[in-house]
Amino acid sequence: MKWVSALSTRPSLEAAVDEVIATAQAALQGETADLGFVFISSTFASEYPRLLPLLNERLHLPALIGCGGGGVIGRPAAETEVVKTEAAKEAAKEGVTEDVTGSREGDRREDRGSKNEPRTVVEIEDEPALVLCLAHLPGVMVSAFWLDEEELPDLDASPQHWVDYVGVDPVSRPDFVLIADPFTSKISDLLQGMDFAYPGSVKVGGMASGGTANRANGLFCNDQYYEDGTVGIALSGDVAIKSVVAQGCRPVGPVFRVVEGERNVILKIETEATEGGDSTTKALVSRPPLEVLQGLLRQLSPEERELAQRSLFVGVAYSEFQTKLEQGSFLIRNLVGIDPRVGAIAIGEQVRPGQRIQFHLRDAGAASKDLAVMLERHLQSMEPTSLHRPFGALMFSCMGRGEELYDATNVDSQILQTYLAPLPVGGFFCNGEIGPIGSSTYVHGYTVVFALFYERPGKTAVAGLSGF
Repeated sequence: MKWVSALSTRPSLEAAVDEVIATAQAALQGETADLGFVFISSTFASEYPRLLPLLNERLHLPALIGCGGGGVIGRPAAETEVVKTEAAKEAAKEGVTEDVTGSREGDRREDRGSKNEPRTVVEIEDEPALVLCLAHLPGVMVSAFWLDEEELPDLDASPQHWVDYVGVDPVSRPDFVLIADPFTSKISDLLQGMDFAYPGSVKVGGMASGGTANRANGLFCNDQYYEDGTVGIALSGDVAIKSVVAQGCRPVGPVFRVVEGERNVILKIETEATEGGDSTTKALVSRPPLEVLQGLLRQLSPEERELAQRSLFVGVAYSEFQTKLEQGSFLIRNLVGIDPRVGAIAIGEQVRPGQRIQFHLRDAGAASKDLAVMLERHLQSMEPTSLHRPFGALMFSCMGRGEELYDATNVDSQILQTYLAPLPVGGFFCNGEIGPIGSSTYVHGYTVVFALFYERPGKTAVAGLSGF
């Protein structure tokens, strides 16, 4: 199998299309492309309807999806050297030089690819750019589809209703890449229904971005241009998609348990307190979460308190049965409101009594470290399996990351390459990222999601450095 990626920054759409097609086809070295992904920056928004006709004049792909985005990610078609700023180098170093077990990244470098191999991936924001990924996938069944939100089944519909809606047989054990319009797709309901109908299938992707109004983002599926709904790819057979979801936060304070909650409002949480001055005797005390939060903020450093004013979040543990909660065990959600009268807080997720929560902070250091931890954990999880290195990847990054978060360019993509170079990558900056936490799939914010494509056992994948 083979995966290639090419990115052009030419300001002319025709020139950009010509450049990415020529580069990608040359990198395939005569192999047939069975699947394509195309991502185009929103500076080309007025020309979205022209993109597919230009591509289809020279490409004859069985399946292709894509979208417009506030920025795109890939390897430059022109062989230009991209030099990271010192800030980017420091951010990447902070995130990847030491893993959670204390081992150094250099100890594993030999297995992941030499540091001298090409690894340039760029993240182009707010400028004209087009990226095309092509994949040669022998032994893989590929199906592209568009889903109309008006035909979405009810959430209480049977799994078969959802299978009929998506049009993919669950017996084939498909994995999915989904790209949705943020204004019209009803994406949360779709993910819930697909989790119901396709348990165990990976669903990853992102929300198209760059448009500021309904029907302004642009979705592409085969030879059709859409302004609403969701486009997707289902893959089954000799390929597997594995996800890495990095929500970019670090926990602060202890873990609490929800005692009272209604919808997305937390009324009381349970915390430990010392009884009678005996530190060995603990009693559970229910308190308003705002009171607990105010006490926690007083314990933080001045720098952390300032950060909490703009980047405080609540993590909800995805499993009630996981004994040891760690980084990645929480679904990170916004703190959306407080009620000083009763001390309640509202978050961007439904809550119920018994769930565990923990407050989190997000900044550049936390985001880069979190991504490194998630990548290291992914590699460790792959070691006992028969899957080898991934042969390609898609990157779905929040528009709130990138240069806005790091004050530097290409940080997240370079951290990925530190762990998995040489790896061909394409992607875009999203208005919401799709990926699993535990056994359920969610739409995230301020997150980077990687879809890593692995060849199933018995095959030999080829990344092809020329197409990296």
